[in-house]
Amino acid sequence: MITVVGAGPAGNYAAYLLAKDFDVEVHEEHKVIGEPIQCTGIMTPDLANLVKISKEFLVNKIKRVRVYSKSEESHFNLKRPNYVVNRALFDGYIAGMAKDAGAKYVLGSRFLGCDVGKRINAKFSDGVRECDYLIGADGPHSAVAKSVGIYGKRRFYVGLQATVKKKFEPDLVEFYIGSHYIGWVVPEDDKLARVGVSSETISGSMFKEVLNKVGGKIVARQAGPIPIYEDGIKTSYMNKVFLVGDAACQVKASTHGGIVPGMIAASQLYKAIKTGKSYDKLWREKLWKDLKIHSLIKKMMDNFGDDDFDYLLRLMNNEKVRNMVEEFDREFPSRFASRLILKEPRFLRFLLKLF
Repeated sequence: MITVVGAGPAGNYAAYLLAKDFDVEVHEEHKVIGEPIQCTGIMTPDLANLVKISKEFLVNKIKRVRVYSKSEESHFNLKRPNYVVNRALFDGYIAGMAKDAGAKYVLGSRFLGCDVGKRINAKFSDGVRECDYLIGADGPHSAVAKSVGIYGKRRFYVGLQATVKKKFEPDLVEFYIGSHYIGWVVPEDDKLARVGVSSETISGSMFKEVLNKVGGKIVARQAGPIPIYEDGIKTSYMNKVFLVGDAACQVKASTHGGIVPGMIAASQLYKAIKTGKSYDKLWREKLWKDLKIHSLIKKMMDNFGDDDFDYLLRLMNNEKVRNMVEEFDREFPSRFASRLILKEPRFLRFLLKLF
């Protein structure tokens, strides 16, 4: 028996894969899968390698990107569109896949702790479950990680977002970049967009600034923590308890997206349990290099001033650079980072910001 705690994308995807070969039970503390929503819901084309893109959850497709610094801006036409999803429907869709594969779901069931021996006694608000493996897919403040002592020291961004009503260009996503924050405008259609900011330190003030720039009427608000990936995070305990997704801080530090990395980690966890190989080794083989590059980009940008962000966008307006950015998505920077520097060696000056 495998018990999964958390019915977000990573937990549901792990349950879907594992249910093909094992008995799986998923526990979700909320009574409705996918709620409350704490996500922008924009994903790279790599999502299509993991799950069929369905009208059941797809809200919009993004074909253009505009990025603003204090005094500059860059424009890109994406060769492959990004996907905007309804997170509640997306989570429910993958849960449906898991149920079809044989996974059982228990909603309104809060994880309370566990005892790990030859088997695991997992305690929930509705009783105790005995299992062979326990998977923590329970978000940034993972109770599963805390229960077995592998939570460690963590840092978080604060994400603030509002659904705004006004006239938008439906195929255009906009990003605002500056010292210690990133802001976004992600349209659902030509009348609604998700407008938000994430930052370690200045979310509130920058959120107000971005909202003022965008204008329109606020019709809903969301907020939540975003874990910051750092080397050394522990993701397993005694080869019986595993963390995946936000619970494992498997999030891109520079763009703050974690759905696709979390689902990739879930696929590696499935391989680990099925074959007996090391989960820590398998997920790092797939994700570590790119998560590390995102982490280094974040470290550099944390030391940027307004002039640095302006200079960055001027470099990105170089035609050769723009063509490469339009071809490759932000999910896996290792696929193009070295080529980008060869095209525009002046990017190397930003390496000084690491020190």
